[in-house]
Amino acid sequence: YRLADAWGIVQKADDTDSTIILDAFHNWNSNSTLDDLRQIPLDKISHYHIDDAAHNKPPTTQKDPDRVMIGEGQIDLKAEIAVLKEIGYDKTVSLELFNAEIWEQDPLEVISTGLARMKELFA
Repeated sequence: YRLADAWGIVQKADDTDSTIILDAFHNWNSNSTLDDLRQIPLDKISHYHIDDAAHNKPPTTQKDPDRVMIGEGQIDLKAEIAVLKEIGYDKTVSLELFNAEIWEQDPLEVISTGLARMKELFA
């Protein structure tokens, strides 16, 4: 589903507590656009999962294990984060990696790399 579909569900729910958890991988993999993101009011975004998509497959074909470390894939994270800044997003961000190869690496090294890259992207 596209980000616009998720926003439509939140609107139809008409519940003040309904929010969206954004996910860079799912936004890209569903061919959601930056304009789709701009349509969501700031108070309806509760969290942002940051991840990247492997270079070897196009959008709509990737699965969760195809996620790679941020900065090593094909998602234009700088553009997506620029829109988040534009709309005033200043809430939580978490690194989300469902890749077995990454899981086999030293956890401290993985999180250190991820944190450094997140700081660069959000600077």
